[in-house]
Amino acid sequence: MKYYKITLNSVPKFLFCCAVTVNNYKNSFHKKPDFLEIAVNLKGDMVIKNKDYSRIIEPPALAVHTSLSDYDLYAYENQTQSHITVGIEADYSICEVDEHAAKLRCSEEENVVFLPDILSLEQRERDTLVRKIQKIAYLRNSPSPGSKKKAMGEWFDLCAEIEKMRPLSAIDGLRPSAVLYAEKACDYIASHISEKITVAQIADKLGVSAGYAQNTFKKVTGESIIEYVNRRKIETAIEMLRSNKLKLKDVALNLGIDDPAYFSRLFKKVAGVSYEKFSRFLLFERN
Repeated sequence: MKYYKITLNSVPKFLFCCAVTVNNYKNSFHKKPDFLEIAVNLKGDMVIKNKDYSRIIEPPALAVHTSLSDYDLYAYENQTQSHITVGIEADYSICEVDEHAAKLRCSEEENVVFLPDILSLEQRERDTLVRKIQKIAYLRNSPSPGSKKKAMGEWFDLCAEIEKMRPLSAIDGLRPSAVLYAEKACDYIASHISEKITVAQIADKLGVSAGYAQNTFKKVTGESIIEYVNRRKIETAIEMLRSNKLKLKDVALNLGIDDPAYFSRLFKKVAGVSYEKFSRFLLFERN
């Protein structure tokens, strides 16, 4: 998963805030300057496609489109698509932050926000974001004095809510050794991704207790060791599927998982779409 660190250099201006339901949805995002959109997909699978890759997004999901976005977005198999969205225009600087490197830093600066590119949502998270965007729409269209400023305040609150959904690590203030332990753990996981990986194995490799390894990794990355391992395995599975036609059980075995049913559930949880649907999507793309 990628995160964007966005530093606002000017006061944002709203471009739109609305709910959309449409058939045969299609849109293009090709590095639009000063553009930032936060959208919650409510209904209908979506496909993100650029020259290098394609990705299917199953609702509910969050999508953030920025000045770095360079892809086409369209409804999968012409499904009816519904989403609620808010877009702003602002002068901002942006950089991609690789979550895998465990280097994310939350900021208390008023003009800095951290947002993911794509994030699968739980129903509770979906409902929270929908309510906040609806409130922005209400305030933006209200004739009451000060409502526009309140709407912008709600936009920043929306960003803060998204940050809380997947805690970003705040490694400033941690001992350098803690960050080093986390980086070594990530390196070990990467080099043993095809094997079964346990917290005990990683702790033994680092020469620390399992409890210390777990707590330190969580503080630095915002994820437990097992959450990180599972996510990296599924991301590796997706890479394997893009380059090879493999059966579910074969992919699972290549990743050190001998229970296909468990792997199927894990794939759905991490990727936000079932293994079967993702495989059909790849077949559709190849044809």
